[in-house]
Amino acid sequence: MSETLSGLFGLVMAAMLTPGPNNILVFAVAIAGGIGRAVVASTGIAAGMLVLLAFSWFGGAVIFETWQGLRLIVITAGTGYLAWLGLAMAFGTTTENGENLPAASFSPSSFWQLAAFQFANPKAWVLALAATSAVQTEMPGFGGLATLSGVFTAASALSLSLWIVLGRLWVGLHKNAKMRPWLIRGLGLSLFATSAALLLSVLQGGV
Repeated sequence: MSETLSGLFGLVMAAMLTPGPNNILVFAVAIAGGIGRAVVASTGIAAGMLVLLAFSWFGGAVIFETWQGLRLIVITAGTGYLAWLGLAMAFGTTTENGENLPAASFSPSSFWQLAAFQFANPKAWVLALAATSAVQTEMPGFGGLATLSGVFTAASALSLSLWIVLGRLWVGLHKNAKMRPWLIRGLGLSLFATSAALLLSVLQGGV
């Protein structure tokens, strides 16, 4: 069982460390709002993932396994939302102190927004459903859910903390505030590209 848990932790950690919607948003919040807001945002992500795991554990995984079309609809709708979010960050503007800044207000950044965002995040869905299916076969019941929740909480804390640090390091290395709008625009385009890649994977049957 210990080998299964270590393997699961490594898999979840690798999935969370790679650039994805949550990491991009936390990185952006760390740059625009500082460490405090980024920590709150990260906590919201972790809380949303735990709710998503519980949903998957108590029947959600079975529902999606039974009705593959429903899973396709949910993931496709999520990628569509990510695409809109990325374009809004990249091309939406708002006036602040006489400067045109990317409309970061389009993107979720609060605890509750990012907790709810997990249900529109196709990468979160895929990870939660896959992890639930893997653990339930060996550890059914509340013990398995508690173990899985602990793995996700630890992996979220480590990976999102790293992205917060990277965001603040970027701010420290680029003192010129005029660079930040362009970075946010770049992150928006990255989010759009991520959603396009996820949608392509769905259409090809890879998710």
